[in-house]
Amino acid sequence: MSEAEAAPGARGSAASQGHDAAEDEQDRLIELPNGPVRVRVRGAGPALVWSHGVFFPTEVDDHSVLAHELRHAPGFTLVRYDARGHGRTPPAARSELHRWDRLADDVLALADALGLERFALGGISMGAAVALHAALARPERVTAMLLFALPTAWETRPAEQARYRALLETRTPEALAARVKADLDGMFTPETLTPALRAMVRWLRHAPWTALERIVEGAAASDMPDRRALAGLEVPTLLRPWPNDAGHPLSTAELLAATLPRADLALLRRHDDAPGIRGALAELRALVGGA
Repeated sequence: MSEAEAAPGARGSAASQGHDAAEDEQDRLIELPNGPVRVRVRGAGPALVWSHGVFFPTEVDDHSVLAHELRHAPGFTLVRYDARGHGRTPPAARSELHRWDRLADDVLALADALGLERFALGGISMGAAVALHAALARPERVTAMLLFALPTAWETRPAEQARYRALLETRTPEALAARVKADLDGMFTPETLTPALRAMVRWLRHAPWTALERIVEGAAASDMPDRRALAGLEVPTLLRPWPNDAGHPLSTAELLAATLPRADLALLRRHDDAPGIRGALAELRALVGGA
């Protein structure tokens, strides 16, 4: 599957609950209007709410270089969570709540629950789209955004939606994992298949089918936000894709850069470009200042 890859406000903020060191991490379920969501919070400073990609719950994401750099980025209260149906977050009651625009509702509700009046948003693939939907809904609350590996969108989206619908024919976690593994084997050699992608396949084999079905149905019904709406989004946005990733075409990042009024587009060398990721996080920290 190609898309696998500040002190907060005054209302009982996460930073005020003892998160003064990067290694001090809170991990818990928080009840939100659409159901409980698993959240992990660490660090101190302006809040950065991070949204992961499809089939990449926190424990899978932890195997990636990007997640390592996020966890050790100084100057942020980092908020990571499992999107609906992923990891320790149970699936929603209805598949429509797994659409990416509805997952953005969870981001905003999570910020409310953590007492975050204003915050930065970050994301990769599905998470990048979720961040954009959330920023469009409440732009006055978003200080800046950092988006990696933008997913297929607009003209390139229908083919990816069809691939998701084909996954629904597998009917079991084991068969879905086998289909995804076969796709990965066609894209990578055993030596280049990343630890995060290996972890993703392991997670898929054991995830509940109801959760996987709703995740896939949500992705098949989702797209990036409307470009006409994005043209009015005055939030500083760092776009950091990398080349040669068919599931995350540069065309999406380029169109987004041409659409957003305050976009900054620069290429990373590849998905594990640790210096480039650290540089992007430092740029984001400079943008949010003391917000």
